[in-house]
Amino acid sequence: MSHRFGINSSVCKLLGLGVLALTATCQRSPTAAPEPTGPTQTITHAMGTTPVSVSPQRVVTIDTTPLDAALALGITPVGTIRYGAPPGYLGEAASDIPVIGQYAQPNLESIVQLNPDLILGAKSISEALYPRLSQIAPTVFTEGAGRHWDWKNNFRLFAEALGQSEQAEQLLSDYDQQVETLKASLELPPESMTVSILVSTSDRLVAQTPKSFSGSIPCPACDRSHHTVHIDGNCKLYRYSSAGRYYT
Repeated sequence: MSHRFGINSSVCKLLGLGVLALTATCQRSPTAAPEPTGPTQTITHAMGTTPVSVSPQRVVTIDTTPLDAALALGITPVGTIRYGAPPGYLGEAASDIPVIGQYAQPNLESIVQLNPDLILGAKSISEALYPRLSQIAPTVFTEGAGRHWDWKNNFRLFAEALGQSEQAEQLLSDYDQQVETLKASLELPPESMTVSILVSTSDRLVAQTPKSFSGSIPCPACDRSHHTVHIDGNCKLYRYSSAGRYYT
């Protein structure tokens, strides 16, 4: 009987040690993401500094802004979030990219399974997720999501993280040239024109202000955007939101 008690006592001690070890493990600080292999560069971004591969191969985007940037630079992410259907202006470019969640709700398990070597997003949308994302792979965040006149700087930051800064500058130069070509083709002086940018949804119209991404595009050509929208002869009143949009 005493022998049996001795065995049970030993088992209990081992179980107790296991519980203590498990508790200690759970209380430990999260481990950092694996260091990138091969040559790296240090990227300064909204969350600090991060070493990133100079040529990342498996990129995950958790906002449409870095998705746009990556595709414009000829890089197809291995995973991305969506706001419902893929943006129509991307055509078929994003149709085959695996979806890892919806707006502001990426599925972390799905991201882990993709084994990314770079995650791109925005602090304004996913700040709370940054500690966990950065444990999966090097993660680079812009401050905002390109909706407050900052889209060019955001594009440059994403391009730097992707190792495509030179190509990004060429695309921006092409954009500026297109703006100048548009100005020259207008019948009226650009400063005398008023532009309205509308987004139609199933239940309302959204007027983009100059602080939004699409609303900022006409500004170099026309210097201002118009925020009052007339529908069927009736003037609709819009309220302003922090994202730079008006809603009915």
